[in-house]
Amino acid sequence: MKNITKSEIVKLTKRLIKIESTKDKPDNLLNVLNIAKEYLKGFKIEEFENNGVKSLLVYNTSTRPDRFRVVLNAHLDVVIANDNQYIPKVITNRLYG
Repeated sequence: MKNITKSEIVKLTKRLIKIESTKDKPDNLLNVLNIAKEYLKGFKIEEFENNGVKSLLVYNTSTRPDRFRVVLNAHLDVVIANDNQYIPKVITNRLYG
């Protein structure tokens, strides 16, 4: 696993902010999921789908552990917003979008 720099995290976050990944735009949600899969290459990735909603389980071992010590759970969809809110902005060392 490689070290990830702050600038790489900011670059990825800006890329994701630009995507209007609302529930009513499944193609955009799939785009965000594919970006996550690309970024997490090198980890073990299992894909799931439930009621048309796709998700991933990602871990750093060759086989799925019986029990995870730490679980980070996130969602890919965002609430509907104004177009300008999908434009990432850095103001005083803070990223907004």
